Amino acid sequence: IGFILDQQVRVQLAFAAPLALQQRLGHLDPARIAAMATDDLEQVFRTPTPLHRYPSAMAQRVHACMTWIVEHHDGDPDSVWLHATSFSELKRRIEQMPGFGAMKAHTVATVLVHQFHLNVSDTDIEFPPYGSLALVNSLEDLTAYQQRKGVYKKALRGGASPEDAAAAVAEVASII
Repeated sequence: IGFILDQQVRVQLAFAAPLALQQRLGHLDPARIAAMATDDLEQVFRTPTPLHRYPSAMAQRVHACMTWIVEHHDGDPDSVWLHATSFSELKRRIEQMPGFGAMKAHTVATVLVHQFHLNVSDTDIEFPPYGSLALVNSLEDLTAYQQRKGVYKKALRGGASPEDAAAAVAEVASII
């Protein structure tokens, strides 16, 4: 759920929201969330303090993902990743979930491998020049990662090539 909400808000807010959602609902059971009326879940997301900058849209995305987990994995979210045997299969399985594109699926898969030690084959993972959220282990790591990613995106928006944007990141990384 945190990764679904990790868009257009600070990562800390996105990953704190599942706990707040659990406190409001009394559970995080995919089947029970999928069985809720979308309007009811939207209201839970909107209740002060809202769980996201866009509570209705994010409630709909969470609902769609929980429904998919119920329909495709019998309500067991762990089975999405626990039955994957390779990194490429893991990414493919995650990318099938509503709300997960290629980039987010790659990040989630990398987190599962690096932070939760999920054992899959072909884990020679390429990271973007600014690093990966999967390698963040502290607030300092997160701050540095966000700075590097911001430099990279700003350079690309300014018309820099990916190589030049990577060079800008390397320059900043040597300072931070």
